[in-house]
Amino acid sequence: MEAQTLRFQGKSEEATQIVGKILQLDPENQGALQIRGELEKRVPPTTSPEDPEKEIEGLLAKIPELLKAKNFVQAKASIDRVLQLRPNDERAVKLQRQWKGEPEKAKVDKTLAAGAQKKKKVGEESYKRASEQFSKGKYAEAQTIIDRWLVDDPQNEQASELQTKTKQALRIKGIYDAHMSEKTYDEALNAVQQLAKINPEDPNVSQMRAAAANKKRSAVATLTIWRLGEPVPISLDGEVLVTTGGEVTSLTIPAGVHKLEVKGTRTASLRRDLIDGQYTFAYDGYNFIRLAEEGDAELRVRRKTREETRKWRVEHSHRFGRCEGELVMNGFQVEYRPDQEKNHGGKWPFPSLKLSVDNRDLELVDARNNKLEKFKAADSNKAKEVKQFWEKLDKLSR
Repeated sequence: MEAQTLRFQGKSEEATQIVGKILQLDPENQGALQIRGELEKRVPPTTSPEDPEKEIEGLLAKIPELLKAKNFVQAKASIDRVLQLRPNDERAVKLQRQWKGEPEKAKVDKTLAAGAQKKKKVGEESYKRASEQFSKGKYAEAQTIIDRWLVDDPQNEQASELQTKTKQALRIKGIYDAHMSEKTYDEALNAVQQLAKINPEDPNVSQMRAAAANKKRSAVATLTIWRLGEPVPISLDGEVLVTTGGEVTSLTIPAGVHKLEVKGTRTASLRRDLIDGQYTFAYDGYNFIRLAEEGDAELRVRRKTREETRKWRVEHSHRFGRCEGELVMNGFQVEYRPDQEKNHGGKWPFPSLKLSVDNRDLELVDARNNKLEKFKAADSNKAKEVKQFWEKLDKLSR
């Protein structure tokens, strides 16, 4: 080593300068540290021993310059010389503390620089790996890498920005999956469009879009419509439906937005997005059409029971005598159908009538005009049947 050679030649100052430069670059260099120790033991006085005060003042004036120039070896030797000549000199002690801090600071700076370099390298590698996973549409994997990265470097802007995009992509992917599960394919397609804006490179986008579009094209809705009241015409998107008893059972139609309408004494309608699945609606021709609700099944059974029609042979008494025919009854209407005198027949709304029975005699009073109609059943048992059926219908009509 050049410093060692200079030391052997007695050129201590030059050797000290070289050692100082080495330790400035590598504070832990063992060879330089050893030579520095040997030089410190042999630093010659700068002035004659006969004038120590002058020597001390000269050294104290020179030490700050040595520290500023980072010539720590010579600065240390000078400080030691002052303390040798004047132990506990305040200025020398202060300079000694300053000297001790400079090499340590250099060591710390080197450690920090190494740490920063390592953090930078880790950040670059993490960004590369996370970006690759993000580009592939593997958002959960990217998020795992980013989370670890942010633990070591919480303030990293690249990591925070990529984390935000990854979380958005994961959220939209979740929305897409939910809409596909719920068979709301238009909303699923909207989610795909949002995902494509965040990550145009995602190879899954085209597959997701195709899956939603195919499902939408092939989706069908199965339609059932219950009648709760009188039968009336039902139309779907303006076309009158073929019904059985005023009802529709398991009609398959393309999924999408459709309009249902019933036309009774008033028109009732609804417009609804019918996605892939089964739908049951209920209507009352005079009031509404809507999705079936709890209790509608029972109302439908009651309606069917009220529509059950029974007939009895009866004799009808009227002002001009009597005639024979059939008494026809259900929960909506009572009708008398004479065998011959057709003009003696009649129809009355069931809810407006009151029935009284006495042996074979049947009396119907129309509450609308208090008009009385008299009939005789074939026998008392038949009259009893009429009464029992009437009471059953009367309960259902309430």
